[in-house]
Amino acid sequence: SVNDVSVQNADWASRDDMLLVEHVEVHLRLLPLVFGQIELSRLEIFGLDLMLETDQHGKGNWEFETVGDAAIDSESASTGDTFLTAAVLKETVIRDAAIVYKDGVSGTVQRFRIAELVAQMESAQAPLVVDLKASFGEEPVRLAGEITGISDLLAEGPLGLDLTADFVDATARVSGNIQNVMSMRGIDVAVSIEGNSLAAWSAPTGTEIPDLGVYRATAGITGSHEQVHFANLSFSGGEMQIDGDLQASIAGE
Repeated sequence: SVNDVSVQNADWASRDDMLLVEHVEVHLRLLPLVFGQIELSRLEIFGLDLMLETDQHGKGNWEFETVGDAAIDSESASTGDTFLTAAVLKETVIRDAAIVYKDGVSGTVQRFRIAELVAQMESAQAPLVVDLKASFGEEPVRLAGEITGISDLLAEGPLGLDLTADFVDATARVSGNIQNVMSMRGIDVAVSIEGNSLAAWSAPTGTEIPDLGVYRATAGITGSHEQVHFANLSFSGGEMQIDGDLQASIAGE
């Protein structure tokens, strides 16, 4: 365990430290190391304070400068033998965390606070069970559900989602699979959202949205980060009803 961790910020940033953490604690099982497996039974993070920001030219304070020639021979790095066969983190607990993002170009500031995040995973093959209590700005956020395929992410394996989120007086559900998260390809998920008033989204989005009363939207989303297809798209709110399909190409600028 370590206490009072800090990471220095960029010279131009609005405060001295980019990251402050009151307490970090890691529980590591030793026997699995003999078999080339890293098994962390528990990770605890308390009192995290992270400041992400960009300057007036859009450069982020997370873009660190390096000294000297740090080029890596990717061919030699990929062909060598490795001792590590698996890695798993069984339980993560984060409490009292604050993340602030400041856009130096537009001047906007967004605040995300985690009251408590508990993520549990019984084994490398088991689903990750997530329970999050947080807030975005002044709006409370609750997220719960399961994510499968975490251990295969680096091998570009599929990721399964079954999540429910409550935000801005609305409930959203996402279920399905993403074949390759790293390249955001092979998306095949079903999405639904329903709430009492679209006007509640005016403050979070910074746009005035009319009150249509109770609303509901559903769609099946397939494709990639470049080509997205919304199939069986349906939206109902007040006296408005929209149905159809939507194909979007978002690869260009």
